[in-house]
Amino acid sequence: MESAEYRKMYQVEDRHWWFRGKRSLVAAFLSRYAPQVRGRRLRLLDIGCGTGKVLELLAESGEALGCDFSAESILFCRARGFRRLARASAERLPFRRESVDVVCLLDVLYHQGISDDRAVLRQVYDLLAPGGVLILTDSAFQFLYGPHDRAVHARQRYGRTELREKLEGAGFRVERLGFFNCILFPLAATVRLWQRFFPGEVDQSSVTDVREGLNRLFFMLLRWEVSLIGRIDLPFGLSLCAVARKI
Repeated sequence: MESAEYRKMYQVEDRHWWFRGKRSLVAAFLSRYAPQVRGRRLRLLDIGCGTGKVLELLAESGEALGCDFSAESILFCRARGFRRLARASAERLPFRRESVDVVCLLDVLYHQGISDDRAVLRQVYDLLAPGGVLILTDSAFQFLYGPHDRAVHARQRYGRTELREKLEGAGFRVERLGFFNCILFPLAATVRLWQRFFPGEVDQSSVTDVREGLNRLFFMLLRWEVSLIGRIDLPFGLSLCAVARKI
C-alpha cells in the first residue's frame, strides 16, 4: 500500500466499523475453528500484518507473530509493542515447516506484489502444523475493481469458486467459505461502480472516518452478519471469508 494508506489505517482502525467488524469475524473463526494443542500455547501468525491491530487480537489466544513486506508496517506494529515480527514477502515466508497453528491471511492474497497466489497458499499449508487452520479474507467480485483497489495495490478481486479451487489445490480442506459485508453491499457497490466510471484525480481507498452514529450502525450490522455466518450462507458481499484446515 501507499504510505498514506498505512498512516490512515493506523489512525482509524481502532474505531472504524470495517476493521472492527473484520476483527469480530476473525475472533469468531478462532473461537470455532482454532486447533487444540497440548503442553503449549497456540502459535498464531498474521501474514501481511499491516499496522498490528489484528496481532493484538491474536495475542489473546496465544503467541502472536507478524510478517509484512513493508518496513513502514513493521514500524507501526512495533509502536503497538510487538517485537516478534519479520519483514518478508508472502511469497518467501521465513518460517519453519509445521511451526504455527493458525495463519491469518487478511486481504493479502489479492495484492499486486504477489505474482503466484497458489504458491503462497502452498507455503502457508507447509508452515502450518497438522490440523492447523488458515483464516482468510479477500475482496470479492472483479466487476467492483476500481480506485479503492488501485490505492491499496490490489491485483484482482476473487470469485468464490476460484478461491475454493485454489485452497483445495494447495491441499486444504475448506471448512468455511462464503461472503461477508452483505447488508451494505448494494450501497457500497453503487459507490464503487460510480468511482470506477467517474474516478477522481487521485486513487484513494474507501477507508475514511465516518460519523459516530453511522460508524456504530455499520459495525452493528457487521456484528450481526458474524453471528449469522456459520448458520447460513450470505448470498453476496464485498468480501469473501474462508477457514481452511491442513489435513
